[in-house]
Amino acid sequence: MIETKDSGINRIGEIPKHWKFISVQYLSKIYNGNSISDEEKDNYTVERNIPYIATKDVSLDYCVANYENGLFVPENSKFRIAPAGSTLLCIEGGSAGRKKAYLTRNVAFVNKLCAFVPKDVNGKFLFYAICSPIFKLQFDRQLTGIIGGVSPNTIKKFKIPVPPIDEQKAISDFLDKECGKIDEIISGVKNQIEILKEYKKSLITETVTKGLNPTAEMKDSGINRIGEIPKHWKISKLKYVSKINEKILSESTPPDYKFRYVDISSIKSMVGIESYKEMTFDVAPSRARRLVSVGDTIISTVRTYLRAIAFIDESANIVVSTGFSVHTPLEVIYPKYLYYVCISDFFIAIVNEYSTGVSYPAISDNLLGRISVPVPPLDEQKAISDFLDDKCKKIDELIEQKQKQLETLAEYKKSVIYEYVTGKKRVEEC
Repeated sequence: MIETKDSGINRIGEIPKHWKFISVQYLSKIYNGNSISDEEKDNYTVERNIPYIATKDVSLDYCVANYENGLFVPENSKFRIAPAGSTLLCIEGGSAGRKKAYLTRNVAFVNKLCAFVPKDVNGKFLFYAICSPIFKLQFDRQLTGIIGGVSPNTIKKFKIPVPPIDEQKAISDFLDKECGKIDEIISGVKNQIEILKEYKKSLITETVTKGLNPTAEMKDSGINRIGEIPKHWKISKLKYVSKINEKILSESTPPDYKFRYVDISSIKSMVGIESYKEMTFDVAPSRARRLVSVGDTIISTVRTYLRAIAFIDESANIVVSTGFSVHTPLEVIYPKYLYYVCISDFFIAIVNEYSTGVSYPAISDNLLGRISVPVPPLDEQKAISDFLDDKCKKIDELIEQKQKQLETLAEYKKSVIYEYVTGKKRVEEC
């Protein structure tokens, strides 16, 4: 039985008596990187040089870096280098404290990332310590600013429990194996989620273009992206089955007028509105102006957010961003069928094709109205909508279950790391 001592930190409790509690500044060299402006990026594409890592190139789940993002810098240049065996940590923005990677090769990196170059410590053990709740607790306490971040100078003072070097290696080797097993399971679950999402997309597209009767006589729709449709169906432009809802809040709206606001971030792709932002007119952003009604379908007009499409199924004072095109169904189309047509792959592909612009390609209401869509008889539209409501609900429930599995696995991985980097469990006891 190993003797223990009080760590001095409530969340950690006791650690093995022969371990030490050391500030990371004594275990590693700590510094952030340099940014590359968009104008400069074309100058850094020679693959034989050192990879340049941005925050987006660091995996949130697997703690690895993408070395093949297309940006490379010369070895002897202005850029700070983190050598193989170091750890990168995001220290600013939405991913601060969450994105981290153990490096297997030398890299240059952006200023929102911080490098930990090991000195008198096993590099992989240091990485696992940075991945542990011990480190995150200290990081979260020091987050400051509107964007949210922690400076390298502050991080230098963070403390971690440190065993002798031979134990560090034994612990890191053990965690490599155990975390590798967990990551394999996580990868499998994520793959299952992607399969379910793809199935849902294909099911919607197939059903709104082919119907529910597999023996129905077919005809050519005249549109390549749609192919054949049932013979008794029609093809109509969107502007003939829906009208643009142009109702907006006027600037004379009372400042205390309350509403629920929907912008791009409120919508979950292929699911719909996930959250509302309660606000009053006096504090609302200038884009919070477009009024909607029950049964409307809202479509993001910016290509970057193509899948931001939602069905309005509530009536209580909902206002959406002017970045949406709002479509009110006419009598010839069932409201929910219109929504399913608009989230189908063929419709998205046409929107993508029609979008114009350089920085933020977008589509106008006029061009949206020219898109041709299949229109079955109303009773079939309702039957299709009911069928897809039921099927999509079941698929979404399965996806949610899988997402919960991922959360459970992530928490389990954290607990395994925590137990071994604090000495709560010993490698020799396994």
